[in-house]
Amino acid sequence: MTGNGPSTHISWAELACHDEFKTPYPVAWFDRAVALAAEFESLRTACAVRLGLTPAHNGDIGGAGRSQHVEGRALDVAPPHGMTVEDFGALCIELADSRGIIRGVGIYTGDNHVHIDIRPEMVLATWRG
Repeated sequence: MTGNGPSTHISWAELACHDEFKTPYPVAWFDRAVALAAEFESLRTACAVRLGLTPAHNGDIGGAGRSQHVEGRALDVAPPHGMTVEDFGALCIELADSRGIIRGVGIYTGDNHVHIDIRPEMVLATWRG
């Protein structure tokens, strides 16, 4: 269990109810969340193995040689409904500038996603793909 959720890749916010109040996940059920998250992490790992998501795979699909994805530091995120990929990318850059945690933002209009990463370098890298 982490401070942000029951596992590395699931947050408490994701487990909260999706009602208008965003009702939090009940504290009395935390043991259930930990068990569920452990199974999710196992499934996530099995999927990566089955799909061959390795540094070699990253190269095969045209990924960057030093991709932050293979280091576990990157996500490719589709813009939310009602927002263009350009607007979403601009918002990601704005957040990166203000918070200093995101250090890489790539806007991919052809694939309709934004790459964000938390690379160790201290300078924000931005690009279009």
